[in-house]
This record gives sequence, C-alpha cells and structure tokens, in this order.
Amino acid sequence: MPRALVAMSGGVDSAASALLMQQMGYDVCGVTLILNSNYDDAEGAKATAQKLGIDHYSLEAEDVFSSLVIDSFVSEYCEGRTPNPCILCNKHIKFGVLYQEMVIKNFDVLATGHYATVDWDDERYEPRLRKGADINKDQSYVLYSVARDKLKNVVFPLGDKTKDQVRAILKDAGIDCCTKAESQDICFVPDGDYAGFIKQKTDAGTCCGNFCNTQGEIVGKHNGLINYTVGQRRGLGVPAQESYYVLKKDAQSNTITLGFKNELMTDTFCVRDINVLCPSLFVSGNKYSVRTRYHQNETECSVVFEDNGVKVITDTQIRIPAPGQSAVFYLDDVVVAGGIIY
Repeated sequence: MPRALVAMSGGVDSAASALLMQQMGYDVCGVTLILNSNYDDAEGAKATAQKLGIDHYSLEAEDVFSSLVIDSFVSEYCEGRTPNPCILCNKHIKFGVLYQEMVIKNFDVLATGHYATVDWDDERYEPRLRKGADINKDQSYVLYSVARDKLKNVVFPLGDKTKDQVRAILKDAGIDCCTKAESQDICFVPDGDYAGFIKQKTDAGTCCGNFCNTQGEIVGKHNGLINYTVGQRRGLGVPAQESYYVLKKDAQSNTITLGFKNELMTDTFCVRDINVLCPSLFVSGNKYSVRTRYHQNETECSVVFEDNGVKVITDTQIRIPAPGQSAVFYLDDVVVAGGIIY
C-alpha cells in the first residue's frame, strides 16, 4: 500500500485531504508543522486524525519559519517592497521542510489541502501544475515557487473540488471541523496590521520622509515606508486637485513617489528569480496570461528574456504592479513559470 504524508493544519481543507487520500487507498499519516506557536491547531489536527483512524504527529519548524519567512517578510517591507509570505512558506516550509520529512520517513507522496492540481504531461514527460477546478479558491498562484522536480511526489486531492463539496465530504464522514471558518490573514499577522508587526521587529522603514510628485517636487511627508504600498490611495493625507496614488517607494532616499490615476498604469514590468515549471513552454514567442497579485484577473502578455530575468509586455495596460509581489505565467490553466516583480 502506498504511503502518504498529509499536511494537517487543523482546518477544513487539510482534514478533507487526509480523508480523500485514505479513500484513494493510501496508508495515511498526518503531520502538523509548528510554525508560530500554533499548538491549538495541532490538537485539532490530532483529534481529526484520531477520528479518521490515522497516525499523526507534530513537527517543530518555528526557527526555520522565522528565519526564511518572517525575517524575509520584514526585510522586504523595509526595503520598500511588498512580499507575499505564503509563497515563501510554500517554497521553504511546506515543500521544503515537509517535503524533506516525506523523503526521510520513506513516504511515497506528500499531500496538502491546496486548491490546485498536478498531472502528467505524456508528450513532454514532465509533471504539470494546473489551476484548481474552483476558480474562486484556486491557489496555483502561490505554488509556482515549488521546485518542478518535487511535483511528481506531490498530490493535491482538493484540486477537482469546490469548497462546498469539501465541507460536504467532511460532514458525511462525521468530521467536526467541517463548519470551521476560514482564516483570511497571514498566519503570523492575524490582525492584518503588517506595519505594527514590523515595528515590533525593527525600526527600519519607520522613519518619516518625503512624498514627491513625478517631477521630484516635495508635496508632503510620509510616516515611514512600511505604512504604504504601490497603488495605495487612502491615508496619504496630501491635498491635490485629484487623488494621489503611491507609484514608487525608494528605501535608499526614504522617499515615496505619488502620482495621479493616469500615471498609475503601465504595460511593461520586469521579473527576476524565476522558477520555470515547464521549460519547453517558457520560450520566446509564446503568449501567456500573467497574474501579478493573488486575487487578480490575468492579462495577456509576451515576455522578452534578459540576463537576470524577463521583461513582461502586457497587451493592455494594468496598474503598476508592486515590487516584491510575484508574477505567475499561465498557458490556459497550466502554470508555466513565475518570479518576483522588481
């Protein structure tokens, strides 16, 4: 019987993943990563595992989570960028630490509760990461950074399900967590106050500085780079003939460039630190759809390959993407590649 290590967070999706892997004939063991003193979550996952009749244990990973995810999040914000910590967590923790745990303990696959799918491309003889069937829950965007050679040992059992179907599956099995609410926030900033969290860690990025317009003229004072993000309109406190938006943040000069709505649009931006999942498809001349934030519609584009990444040229203008966010490239529903916007 094949063996599956299932990441269990104590929530609905991971519980359903364990149940579905069991129904698919796997010998299932659940594991809960201790990342941010989430011991209550571990107890909930343990109770679900007992209900399913599977083994379960907790794995301490707070130190690596703090150094590779939280510290990176803080430093990126202080440098004027807007990082997505879920992408780092997937790369280094769920499909780093946990994947290594799967290998060490001789499991055949690692399963998680992500809404995405992995299948096999017979023509190119390689695994493909694809969007989940529930477009409102699709998490392929935050999975682009997973190393392509790991995909062959990864299973996303919820990929062809909707959230309602997942809850129904648990309810039918008598699993109590089927009604548990979803968490919408970053796990280590549950109140959503990123600036307040960063201030607890460092003074960097908190000093007041100048707001400048696109001509370089000072038009006001800001309260620290970490309090603003590209595209922001509210809370600037700078009077003008029309609303200002944040166009750019410069950590070296501690200045923030403001502009009007018509200056917020672009059809070019650059991406680096690219993880290519389908090398045969990520080539010059192809057209892609690109997503520059997690919950955002995709835009048709082409790419120009450069020494340190790619320049993206969109068919229509989009809002200036925030440096530090990720751009993910799709062909139909297949994730071809992704990287960091700068």
